[in-house]
Amino acid sequence: MVTIKKRSLIFITLLVLASCFIYFRWHEGAPYDDKEYSPNKEFYFQRFKVFSLGEWIPGIRMPGQGGDALYSMNGYVRVYSSDDKFIGEIYARAMPIAEIFWLDNKLIVNTGAGAMDGGIIKLPKDAETLKNISALSEPRYGKRSSSSALLN
Repeated sequence: MVTIKKRSLIFITLLVLASCFIYFRWHEGAPYDDKEYSPNKEFYFQRFKVFSLGEWIPGIRMPGQGGDALYSMNGYVRVYSSDDKFIGEIYARAMPIAEIFWLDNKLIVNTGAGAMDGGIIKLPKDAETLKNISALSEPRYGKRSSSSALLN
């Protein structure tokens, strides 16, 4: 009886640890596009693709619907300063076809895939505020250096 409880406890613990590991690897994503800089070259954004089951399910498409697969590709749009300090991120469904543009001190992300998708990332206005971002220089999921190395 004790060994069954012990085995169950070990199994549940391993299941929780595996779930956490899988989530954090999923959230990190992989770079989808090149960096796109703001007009003043102080910031850039980059799209990150995350794993989605919809990409792996084969579908039959009619002629002219080849681009529909882009709607099932989800990911994040992340903003960094030019010296690679993390500013913010927005989850975006249909990430490859999202409209992303700079407006004054904001980055606007419009996915058009749903009412709650997209958003605004406010950018720091001055150099002093940008220096204070060092505490937030990493996305909440952990390291970014491994994915940025793929681009350099």
